[in-house]
Amino acid sequence: MPCGIVNGKPLTDKENLEHQQQQNTPPSQEQARREEHEQEGIRERAEALAHKLAQTYDELTRLLEQNPEVGRQVTDTTVKHEGVYRRLKQRLELANASPRCRWVRQDGTTCGSPQLRHHIYCFAHKQMMEARALALRLPAPEDANAIQVWLMRIQKALIEDTF
Repeated sequence: MPCGIVNGKPLTDKENLEHQQQQNTPPSQEQARREEHEQEGIRERAEALAHKLAQTYDELTRLLEQNPEVGRQVTDTTVKHEGVYRRLKQRLELANASPRCRWVRQDGTTCGSPQLRHHIYCFAHKQMMEARALALRLPAPEDANAIQVWLMRIQKALIEDTF
């Protein structure tokens, strides 16, 4: 038999008692209780996954004991994947050994991107060099120092009327 109504929903005695306790509980205790409940759910999920993993490992071990040829096939596939991995690693080492962009930023650091063939700069800095205003010789707007140099050179060009 309902003994109270909350949000249009009739409550049983137990639900009404829980609702009243929640109303009287300070927010910090309620939040702590919710967090504790969430942590308990996470812990239960982790235990379930660990149990599932153990069962799968046991099943795989039994399968390999009953069918040793399957284990050899898995090993052969792993060796094939290792070859692909080695080739990819060699290609990455070659890429890392390629010449780097010689662009020097306003703060003195270098770009570090790979150079284009037959050019000393990377693609982005080559484009910036080609788009640069010839009269003002503005640097690439890549950091605060470069922008400050922009402003100074534009002011100087305006004062000297050298546009």
